[in-house]
This record gives sequence, structure tokens and C-alpha cells, in this order.
Amino acid sequence: MKFIKALLLVILLLLALAALAIFLFPASTAISWMGGRLGPVQLEEVGGTIWDGHAGRATAFGEDLGRLRWTASPISALRAAPRVNLELEGERYQGSTLAVLHGALSMDLADAKFRFPAEKLRPALDVPGLVPTGTVEVDLPSANIVGGYPRSLRGEAIWRDAAVAGEAAAALGDIKAEFRTTADGAITGVISDLGGPLKVEGSFRFALTGYEAEALLTPRGSNLALDKALNHIGERQPDGSAYLTITGSMLPIR
Repeated sequence: MKFIKALLLVILLLLALAALAIFLFPASTAISWMGGRLGPVQLEEVGGTIWDGHAGRATAFGEDLGRLRWTASPISALRAAPRVNLELEGERYQGSTLAVLHGALSMDLADAKFRFPAEKLRPALDVPGLVPTGTVEVDLPSANIVGGYPRSLRGEAIWRDAAVAGEAAAALGDIKAEFRTTADGAITGVISDLGGPLKVEGSFRFALTGYEAEALLTPRGSNLALDKALNHIGERQPDGSAYLTITGSMLPIR
């Protein structure tokens, strides 16, 4: 009987040590084991554990995103669906989300919020001579990502203090895009303004096969700076508005 009790104590002790080792498993070791499986994302200056850790520098496609911090639930890992809270803090990029991992290529995002400089829109807008300025705020209440592509999502993006600089400079006001996935896997949305010098009415569609967008931009009242900027944007109409169309085979991400 004493032998059985002693054996049980040893087993319990080993289990406790194993749980402690897993809980304190160094994040730097885990990241090194993952190798290239993070794709274009690189994490440097990694510290802490796999359950509560940080990367002093996170990059994607060679661009510095800032400091990344994560906290994970060990209990959720036992259920084969680890829940990880992610926070990104950088000079140009900020964001936070709860990610539920279902495998190497599938995850759900909840309450995801991101901010990035509007100049990153420049390749997609493709307006020669003009540089977008301001900040874009993205809010995704829910999203399912499979193989790096959103299988389902809904959300909105607001271009705060929207303006253009370069060959013409003008303030546009805040511009909002609301979007969601459709049954065929595409992402469709509508574009509008939140008041200000420019009235915006538009729509867009993005799929793996290509993307397209159109918008009618109409000045509110007389605005010489805005009128000059619209000469660079789309096709001017007799009423002073500009009709902008954008199409492409793949949406630029850099």
C-alpha cells in the first residue's frame, strides 16, 4: 500500500513538473522550431513563454510592424483550439485581436482592430501624382482565415482625416468602407463619406481572381484645392464630380 502511494506521488510530481515545463516553455525556442512556417512574418528579440511572451520586433515582407505581445490559454490548448490574445504596438501599425487556432492554416479572429498609415493605400488606389495621408482604422468583429485568405468576415474600415498630398493637396474628410464575404467567397462592400468637403458613393469587390471598385466623388460647395485634386482622380463629369474606377488581377499588399 505504501508503495502504491509513493508511486502515485511520483506520478503526480512528474505530471506537475511536465505541466510546469510546458507552461514555462521558452517562446524563443518555439519560434526557432517553427522555422519558415510563419511565412513572410519574422519575429525578433523574442522573450517570455509560449503562453505569455513578446517579440521586440515583428516584420512582414521586410517592413517593421512594431512590438508584438501575446497571451494564450493553456486550457484552450488542451481542447485543440488554442486561444491567443495578440497586441501589436508600433509607430505606424497598431492592433489587437483574439485568435482561435484550428490548425496551421485555419484561425478565427474576434474583435480585431487595426490601424495603419493611409499611404499604404497608394498602390491599390493607383492615382498618379497623389499620395494618400491620414490613418486607416479597421474593425473586424469576426473573421475566419483559411490558408491566409478570409473565408468569412464582416467589418468596416474608416479612413480618418482623409487627404491627398503631392501634385495637389486637399482634405477629403472621413471615408468609410463596410464589407463582408459573399456565398462565392468574394469580399464585397460599399464606400461612403462621413461628412466633410467630399461626397463619396461607391462599391468594390475583391476575389482571388481579381478586384474592382468604382466611386463617384462630388465636392460639397466650392473648394479650389479639392477641385484641383479631383483633376488627378478618375474622369471628371460635367457636374464637377469625378468618376473613379479601379480594376486589377491581384490587390497590391505592399
